[in-house]
Amino acid sequence: MNKYSDKDDQFLVEMTLLGDEAAYEALVLRHQRAVMGTAYKVTGNRHSAEDASQDAFVSAWMNLSELRDGSKFGAWVCAFAKNCARTLERHYRAAIPSISLDAPGVPAPFEEDDLFAEDEYGNIHDAVDSLSEKIRETVKLHYFAGKSVAEIAEMLSVPVGTVKWRLSEGRKQLRKGYGIMEKTYDENESLVSRVMRQVEVLKLWQIRSEGNFEEEYRAILANVEALPESREKNALLADTLMRGYWWLPDKRSAEMLEKIKKVAENGHNEDVMMDLVAKEHDELFGDEKIKFMRETQIPYYRDNGYPRTLAYVWFWLGYEYRERGEYEEAIRCYGETLKLLTPSDVYYAFAKAAIEGEKRSIAASGNPKVLRCASCEVLKKIGEKLYFWSQPGYGYAVDGSLLWSMSFCEGIILDEKMKVGDTIMSSGGEITLTYRTDGDVCDTPAGHFENCSVYVLFNKQTGLTCCETWLCDGVGIVRQINTSSGNACEWVLSAYQTDGTGGLLPFAVGNRWKYVPAAPEAAGIGECENIFEVTACDNGSILLSHMDAMVLKDSGI
Repeated sequence: MNKYSDKDDQFLVEMTLLGDEAAYEALVLRHQRAVMGTAYKVTGNRHSAEDASQDAFVSAWMNLSELRDGSKFGAWVCAFAKNCARTLERHYRAAIPSISLDAPGVPAPFEEDDLFAEDEYGNIHDAVDSLSEKIRETVKLHYFAGKSVAEIAEMLSVPVGTVKWRLSEGRKQLRKGYGIMEKTYDENESLVSRVMRQVEVLKLWQIRSEGNFEEEYRAILANVEALPESREKNALLADTLMRGYWWLPDKRSAEMLEKIKKVAENGHNEDVMMDLVAKEHDELFGDEKIKFMRETQIPYYRDNGYPRTLAYVWFWLGYEYRERGEYEEAIRCYGETLKLLTPSDVYYAFAKAAIEGEKRSIAASGNPKVLRCASCEVLKKIGEKLYFWSQPGYGYAVDGSLLWSMSFCEGIILDEKMKVGDTIMSSGGEITLTYRTDGDVCDTPAGHFENCSVYVLFNKQTGLTCCETWLCDGVGIVRQINTSSGNACEWVLSAYQTDGTGGLLPFAVGNRWKYVPAAPEAAGIGECENIFEVTACDNGSILLSHMDAMVLKDSGI
């Protein structure tokens, strides 16, 4: 049962806008029958109604900030379902005849003059000819020769179910060829699961190592730009352009940022607005910057329904006070960030780390030899691979981000498919990650650990050239040695708190690890706290609050 199943729609809408995906899942569970029914009245076909329902929930999620009365979510999402179903039907009729595979009846052959202009008719035939032999034969018999499913099964000496599968696969490939977003899912998968999965797919541009990113980017961009003008299109366009800006050097320009901001505002895409908001105030300095953030940005994002972006501004306003040595005011601003967000938000974890860091700033009484680092480390589990996703943070640390150090090979921290002796290599061939052993022993201030798995990363480029990491089942990282420019830094586990969950990296909310340098004297460090705590762990996403504070040798607090 969803933890929000007993909450009303107004509450669920508000929690969704604050970034809590479980709240939206509860909305989908509650209204899926009504949405399916609305779509079915338009399509008359269960499979098409499921597709339209999925589109409706995704569209509603992307436009949720426009809903003024959250208690009316049910009627509102049903309106999306009706529109999505009508759009889907138009696409199907324009590309492929509307035929139900559930019925054995004979379809009407193409009326060429009615369905296509001459060039369009040629295009559809070309598309059919590009299908694999068995699927092409079945599609032509059904759609061009007018044969029923039963007749085709008899003609080809195959089961009826095989004919239905071939027609379904053919329609899927043809729809994709005509630029219609294809749903790839198991028919037994629930509508809720599909909707939430597609919402996440919109964000999976972070990994670009497999295949040609620029080629994929241009193909997706063309598909998005071809969509009818809508708020949903603008939100998707903002996501796509932002990824291009990140990864393609020729897309980094002031003009591109201006374009991204415009479509992000039109699409009310808060994720992209958060990426862009720093661009607004980073051109300013000192009192002028603080005034702009307080008097312009905070009122705008508060009044226009961008709660997460508002929390982001409050956070970086706190950072400005921190830079001025006004640590109490910085902590107050970080507190405003916590009020606006849930623990599942990146900046919640970041603000929590920042508050801990600034408490140490106050305790240090301005000692210039005390270094502080605060961040949120975002990890994503995709399939069998755990990726280091992002790390918003500030401050200075000495190789203290242990998970980041492990991830130099295509962002991968761990791959569950790897066995002892396996090595994976980066797409450029300059970085390797090897699973060296699963039977090592390691002693640290936190205890004696046996059967440790050891992963070794080698990097031929400059910077971090080697990272050796010891992990113990049910505990996590117990030791790590990083080598940069010939200098080694060794971290060992000094204390930890886990919930008993197994795994080399046991992530559960509240799990906490503290590391210290193995040889602080050699590193010139007097005291050090390198602390990680899981603040959220859900749907393949893990957030860790990370605070690293150290006192350089011969300096005391």
